Amino acid sequence: MFWRFFVTFLVFILVPSMLASLFIYTYVTSLLEREMEKSSQIVIGHFADRTDEMINALQNDMIKLLGYPGLDRYLRMQDEESDSIDRNELLGTFMSQMSAMVAGHPLASDAYLVLTGHDLVVHPTGSFGKQVFFSYINHFADMSEDQLQTMFSGTKMMSFTAMRTVEEFALYDNLKLNSGRYTSAIMSYPYNSPDPKAYLVVNVDAEQLRSQIQIRNSNLFETAIVSRSGEVLTYTGEGMPSSEALMRAITSDNGSEVRIRTGDREWRAFGHQLGRHDWFYVGLTDIKELNRTGDQIKRGSILLLLLFLLAGTMLSFLVSRRMHTPIREIKEELETGRRKANLPHDMPGNELEQIRSWAKHLMLEHQDMSVQINGMSPIMHEIFLGKILLGEFRDELSIDYYAKEIGFRMLPQLDLAALCIELVFAVDVTETGKSYLMVDLKNKLERLLRDEVWLCSLHKDLLVCVLQLRRGEDSDRESLEKADEIAELLGRQSDRYRAAIGVGGKVATMAELHRSYQRGKRLLRLKSLDESVIVYSGLAEPEEKTTLDSFLPAEQISQLLNWYRGGHYSAMLEHALERIEQAESQNAAAVSVKQLSSDMLNAWIRTVAADNRHDFSLEQFTALYMRLEECSTWEELRRFFRDTASELFVETETGSRAEQFRESADYIRTHYAEDLTIEQLASGMNMSVGHFSRSFKDAIGEKYIDYLTRCRIEAAQQLLLESDKRIDDIAIEVGYLGRNSFIKTFRKQVGITPGKYREACKSGS
Repeated sequence: MFWRFFVTFLVFILVPSMLASLFIYTYVTSLLEREMEKSSQIVIGHFADRTDEMINALQNDMIKLLGYPGLDRYLRMQDEESDSIDRNELLGTFMSQMSAMVAGHPLASDAYLVLTGHDLVVHPTGSFGKQVFFSYINHFADMSEDQLQTMFSGTKMMSFTAMRTVEEFALYDNLKLNSGRYTSAIMSYPYNSPDPKAYLVVNVDAEQLRSQIQIRNSNLFETAIVSRSGEVLTYTGEGMPSSEALMRAITSDNGSEVRIRTGDREWRAFGHQLGRHDWFYVGLTDIKELNRTGDQIKRGSILLLLLFLLAGTMLSFLVSRRMHTPIREIKEELETGRRKANLPHDMPGNELEQIRSWAKHLMLEHQDMSVQINGMSPIMHEIFLGKILLGEFRDELSIDYYAKEIGFRMLPQLDLAALCIELVFAVDVTETGKSYLMVDLKNKLERLLRDEVWLCSLHKDLLVCVLQLRRGEDSDRESLEKADEIAELLGRQSDRYRAAIGVGGKVATMAELHRSYQRGKRLLRLKSLDESVIVYSGLAEPEEKTTLDSFLPAEQISQLLNWYRGGHYSAMLEHALERIEQAESQNAAAVSVKQLSSDMLNAWIRTVAADNRHDFSLEQFTALYMRLEECSTWEELRRFFRDTASELFVETETGSRAEQFRESADYIRTHYAEDLTIEQLASGMNMSVGHFSRSFKDAIGEKYIDYLTRCRIEAAQQLLLESDKRIDDIAIEVGYLGRNSFIKTFRKQVGITPGKYREACKSGS
């Protein structure tokens, strides 16, 4: 009676009601939410695009202003102290254009031009000395002298500063005339020069920026602009969210939802990057207003479902006393699964004890799964440490929580220091070999440092050692001592790889560990092409080791072209070797040397590509760049340019050169049994291996290895016919070290094995 009643209620009442409620809950409400969310994203995306257009327009106006032809003349006159009348005319025109740019752009509040080589700042109201200008006309209230110098150094292509307070004072009585919050857009001139002559600065008012991004007449949306560093540049609402909450909207994945609460309102946040700039546009949509219609439908659906569930519960309660006890149900389920799980059939005790015995048996059967999970702990620890080093985890509470979750043991009373070890593997090491060498190095470092280290390989050629140091003034010295020990260990592996170590300096907490790692990486940019393992460290901010010019001047490129047209190839090679020698004498950084070498190789390739006498493919040129990138020492770099010169700077083969290849072919035919290598023959003719291989085929008609193989197999055929020597002896006599390789090559050339060939010839078939 119970089953008939329950099935009837389930089929005709409860199941249709649940399906209807689920349909309303899942389909209708989700459809409304998606459409409203899509509409909000379109609105926010439109305003983000409009803001991006204004910033790009500001960039274009700055480029247009710096493109004024008289600016370059004015800078040259300033350097040469030329006629003041012409110079003042150019200055006046430029000031007028600067004033017009400020007046014509909605974001520009003020603009000025800073001359780096002179004590001069050009403003629409006149020209001033830097001290006067930055003390009265454009005084940064919250910026130090060092920060001001950093602001006007290096190459800048539309770089934005943090929002700062800018004040204006009267020149004589020092009264404050104006004050406001501004961000400065900076562009250097010339644009890509590492040593610009001038910087164009445009001040953008925070209130102007706020008015441009505000979505008017809407209580559903609020907007904000956030810098990459997390500073909120402007916000259109009343209660501004925290910068950490807005950064979550920027850094979250596209599929994840970010919610922010301000006061009694909850927002859904979306992040958009503004074009190529370091600003992010964050749109906030009121979740309560967005989901109002959906919530009403949800509440109605849930209420209807609860009514049917209540009715079903009451009916189930009336018949529950006629049902078996819960333990009986569990026992029946286990008995059903016992045949699949191979559980014992006869268990002593009552039903509850039998259930416990079966559960214990299942736990014993799945112990191997627990062992596999425990074996994944080192991998999880390394992934967790990698996220900390990359700065993904910067909050102490989050780090402690995740560390406890994966069993990562931390000692808070110790200082930490990240040592960045960059490895350059030998050319003949395969990718699998690199993995094995990295594992072997980790094991050796753990034994060397007595487990006082955490290791993390962020990629195949960078290993990070996180040292655990005793807290105190000597922790920096201790990290350097351990770095020297690691350098000694790496020096003994020079046949496998070369290495450099960047000491990142100590930090007090795991949340600051990413700073030590970033500093260690920056220090590795100072590494040179020396063969020895060098430890790079220092308390000051790392700087470039030399002012080496990484690009060839235009006149030197023209000289290379003239040398090539005149056939002075040795002069081109000598020029490259001299530049390398100069870089080595200056102990230049490997990054600068590789840039210079790449520029010289590019100049060589352009000269050769302009010559129709030689047919070089794009693949050959690509291979040259790859070989250049593999050079890790000064000697390898010199050898690369010598080999490249012999490969690129070749003349059409003359009759004497063809005769030399015929002599080489005759030498191969008479010395085929010896250990002949193509490197020996190429060196004898003062040619690279690639050039020799191509020229040999052009002169003889077949490749070097095919010709050598044919000579050996022909000699083997003759020995098989004219002698009774064993096949092993014949293989050694014609130049093969093993029987298997000889038989394999013979069958490929003749079509049958040596033994069958001898039998076939003797039988006359």
